[in-house]
Amino acid sequence: MVYDDQIVAPKTLPKTSIVFNLVELEKRPQFPGGEAKMYQFIAKNIQYPHQAKEASIQGKVYIQFVVEIDGELTDIKIIRGVDSLLDTEVLKMVKLMPNWEPGIKNGKKVRAKQFLPVHFTLR
Repeated sequence: MVYDDQIVAPKTLPKTSIVFNLVELEKRPQFPGGEAKMYQFIAKNIQYPHQAKEASIQGKVYIQFVVEIDGELTDIKIIRGVDSLLDTEVLKMVKLMPNWEPGIKNGKKVRAKQFLPVHFTLR
């Protein structure tokens, strides 16, 4: 029999407020399978909005997020957008991404900022 005072909360990963920049790391965060797999994921999961095509809107959307020590992506935000149509599409795509491999500093997993440019080009 288990009494209320014997229930132990499940262990969670400690969240630290320190977020490292890429230049401070021994190993940068990485999409599972590497850069080529990330670009395949982007191509499969992003759509050029029809309205943006009709209006000939194109350019690079720069997005930033934090890769947590468990690989989860948090604090996702547009750093430099092009248009709300394209910006919204990039936000949706990043939120679909699987957990990444975290960054490493001094042999330990750490929280790290990651930047990603997403190009929208009309032919």
